[in-house]
Amino acid sequence: MASLEITDPTDLGTLRPYEKAFQKTRGEFFPIKIPEFALHVNLPTTCANDPLAIFLLYYIPEIIDIIVRNTNDFILKP
Repeated sequence: MASLEITDPTDLGTLRPYEKAFQKTRGEFFPIKIPEFALHVNLPTTCANDPLAIFLLYYIPEIIDIIVRNTNDFILKP
């Protein structure tokens, strides 16, 4: 009886499903159909025309500090 799993040659601790490789590929691409929807952006009025304010909605000062610290640590390593 054939095994349903084989060992990954790049990592002996990893098992992969035993499947034959695809023999043929299709030359056509059909994108999925996305239904129409009404686009509406809900930003606070304080962010209307301020790119920095929009950026700071996602990157609070604590996150920026972590990014700066990790970037500096990476550069300082020999």
